[in-house]
Amino acid sequence: KTNKEVPSVYRLFFGGFAGLIGQSSSYPFDIVRRRMQTLRIPTGHNVFYSLYMIGKTEGIKNGLYKGLSLNWIKGPIAVGISFTVYDTVYMRINQLLKIETQR
Repeated sequence: KTNKEVPSVYRLFFGGFAGLIGQSSSYPFDIVRRRMQTLRIPTGHNVFYSLYMIGKTEGIKNGLYKGLSLNWIKGPIAVGISFTVYDTVYMRINQLLKIETQR
């Protein structure tokens, strides 16, 4: 166990990378959710059938991942900042309260 603190730049980078992966993997489900909410998908169809039909009719790039590039700008920045702030505040509170962490 070491007491070395991870630099904030690393937290920001890896938080941003996690945000990028998270956005990319969950974005098709967000497309289906939005279309179901706006009733562009007929009622009675489940999520996986809707994913299949959007991919089949509109394609992967222009259907399931349409508009993802804007989220790639917003998402990683927001998640990276959140990770950094959370981890920094968590460590400072533990230092103030002198709590031993299991990290």
